[in-house]
Amino acid sequence: MIMLCYRQYGQKGNNYEEKNIWAVRETISWKRKGLHSPLLGLFILFNPKKDYSEVVLTRSDSLNFSISENTTNSTTNSKVIRKHSFELNHSLDMKMTNNMTVLSSLAESYNCTWNSIILLNITASVGIRIEF
Repeated sequence: MIMLCYRQYGQKGNNYEEKNIWAVRETISWKRKGLHSPLLGLFILFNPKKDYSEVVLTRSDSLNFSISENTTNSTTNSKVIRKHSFELNHSLDMKMTNNMTVLSSLAESYNCTWNSIILLNITASVGIRIEF
């Protein structure tokens, strides 16, 4: 298992008027070998005669978190804008042969601007990479 952690934080501006401008972002990602996959089960279902014992499964995951606070650019009626977000990404690489890899990913994200809008997004994809 390989694990990576990334942290970014900071405050923009050093004077009293800009004290509400800051941001923090955390990222943790890790990679590991996989043992089973529903996607591999579909391949076995549609072609049971093929030997799938040599298929190499590699899973990668990452978790992102960010929170920030900013002010609007109005000098007379500025408002503080607070945002936070979470994101979870999962990908699976199935190396079927030396030349072909099946790639799949699933990503979920949640973004919130306080007192304004909440966005929820889920994305899935499957593809094949062929190398010559």
